Amino acid sequence: ARSYQAYLVERGDLQKVIDNSLEIGIRLEFLGGEKEKVLLWERFIPMTTIAQAGEILNELDVKNPAVVFYGWQPLGASSMPPERLNIEPGLGTTEEMVALREQILADDGSFFLYLDPQAALRDEKGYSERYDLAMSITNFNLYGFNRSKVNYFFNYDALSRRYRSLSGDVFTQLKAGLALDSLGSTLYSDFKRGNFLNREQAIASYQEMLAESEGSLAFYLPNDYLFGFMEAYFDIPLTNNGYIYTSEAVPFIQIVLSGYVPYYGTALNFSSDTQEDLLRHVDFGVYPSYFLSYEPTGRILKTPSSWIFTSSYDQWGRTIEETYQWLNSLLGPVKGQSIIGRENLATGIVATTYANGKQIIVNYTEQPYTAGNITINGRDAAVKEVTP
Repeated sequence: ARSYQAYLVERGDLQKVIDNSLEIGIRLEFLGGEKEKVLLWERFIPMTTIAQAGEILNELDVKNPAVVFYGWQPLGASSMPPERLNIEPGLGTTEEMVALREQILADDGSFFLYLDPQAALRDEKGYSERYDLAMSITNFNLYGFNRSKVNYFFNYDALSRRYRSLSGDVFTQLKAGLALDSLGSTLYSDFKRGNFLNREQAIASYQEMLAESEGSLAFYLPNDYLFGFMEAYFDIPLTNNGYIYTSEAVPFIQIVLSGYVPYYGTALNFSSDTQEDLLRHVDFGVYPSYFLSYEPTGRILKTPSSWIFTSSYDQWGRTIEETYQWLNSLLGPVKGQSIIGRENLATGIVATTYANGKQIIVNYTEQPYTAGNITINGRDAAVKEVTP
């Protein structure tokens, strides 16, 4: 992992993101709104207005929030994003969004609008099925599935046209960033006559397109061909692939990115074993994430966003603060430092060493463990000084 890190740095594909704050980051992704079918039309359901997001951020005792606004477009999350910036009126105005960004920046945070630039949502308006979609070698439109929605995939001409138009508005009018889903993890060839593009050409085209971007970019699960453009890595894995011939999870990508780019885990409010996942956050140097809404989640149970089964700030606010403070006490002392070593001290006891001479010991067992003059309680972690 360290050799691969050095290789990426030498190629210029991994660059250090400068952050002088002493506290760790936290990703807070807000669901703006969603739509529901009512007889012959669709009705917008506001889940978190721009003003309500600002209110939540004012109340939360966290620092350096990476805030993502999902479902900002007209009629919300399961509608096609427009080619030009157009915020759902039920959420607020562009001026309110600018004020929210300034509020976040004042707290050393960053602000992104969510966008899946490859996705042409099935049965939605806003694109041409004849001209805008990529085609497989069998002459059928390519399709995929993301965030509980079926989508076709744009051909590169349509993708780049839409991205350049919308990103230009976001970067200039809002001066916000974009959190890009799928683009860094999904590659496809296009066999449509006149639009042929193989996957290697797709990589080169994406890199050329993003090189023109003048704003901040974060990516969900990106591969290394887009590492050079990212300021944050979202939804980094906490577990291995589950193959029977693996004995334990090795944080390879976390070691590669450590000291260079902040990386955030999947939303903890969807975790099936929160305590285990929190220990892995500490072990791997991962910053926490939460998916939030101002309104109760029950309002979207009959919509395409029903996969967000728990998100109410009233339910999660206190937990978020407690989790952040605990993780910050452990990961704060090694913020911005590269991982230079990781070893198993005993069964269920892992020590991760950082370049500044600090070591984090994680106890996955139920019993206390003593390392020198430090005793780590069961299912807990501690920081100690070691010789770098």
